[in-house]
Amino acid sequence: MTECVEHDFIESNVDYEIDTMNSETQTTVRIQANLLNEVQAADYLAVSPRTLRNWRTRGGGPKYVRISARCIRYRMSDLSEWTENRTRRSTSDFGIFN
Repeated sequence: MTECVEHDFIESNVDYEIDTMNSETQTTVRIQANLLNEVQAADYLAVSPRTLRNWRTRGGGPKYVRISARCIRYRMSDLSEWTENRTRRSTSDFGIFN
């Protein structure tokens, strides 16, 4: 089973260098760490992690990335798009719920 590693340092749109060793050389790989764990995504949306779990089960929430069976991540771009799609001008503006 794939281990899900939590990192406190993950922020959106920040580049990190990771040193990887292969059998012949040491290489440096640049990645863009724009994935948030469930708690960070919940904080961003001002909801509880339990609410995110319910949305994943029932539908209606933001898109997510399933790294493994027990490792879920959210892309900042998906969270931003999801919140933008729910912006309303008034209570009579049903938007996507029409």
